Amino acid sequence: MAVDETSAVLPVTEVLAANRESDACIIRIAGAALTPLPLNTNVFPGDTVYCYSDPVGHRDYFSAGIVNRFYQLSGTQSASAVAPTRINVSTDWAPGSSGSAVLDDCGNAIGHVTKISAVPNQPVPKAQDSHAETPTAIVFHEAVSARDVLRLITPRKD
Repeated sequence: MAVDETSAVLPVTEVLAANRESDACIIRIAGAALTPLPLNTNVFPGDTVYCYSDPVGHRDYFSAGIVNRFYQLSGTQSASAVAPTRINVSTDWAPGSSGSAVLDDCGNAIGHVTKISAVPNQPVPKAQDSHAETPTAIVFHEAVSARDVLRLITPRKD
């Protein structure tokens, strides 16, 4: 299912293409006159990006940041497959943001939200209370690259 900006639930009628390793798919949605966002693969570390999502039930959360880095996921199942590209960005998101578009200055999607990873600062020493919280050193916000979405599209052979 898909949900539009008015919270209307729209049925997904077909999965046109999907790749589990990339965490990307292209779907057909019934009963909606939706226009897909244009995709941009011409982005670089330091470029400004935005995310508009609904993290942990906080609807309509807007965040700005930059592209931090690009990297390839290791361990793809097929030796001939291209490893998926991930993007770390400094925009904020949390559970509930999955699938939200990460946008450039012109409103093009450079990717979509996939994962959050909090890296602890240092382990709690054994002499301290084992229930003590470990401070977070950094939170990585990982997005699927628009490049991986474009790889799902195959040209028609007419």
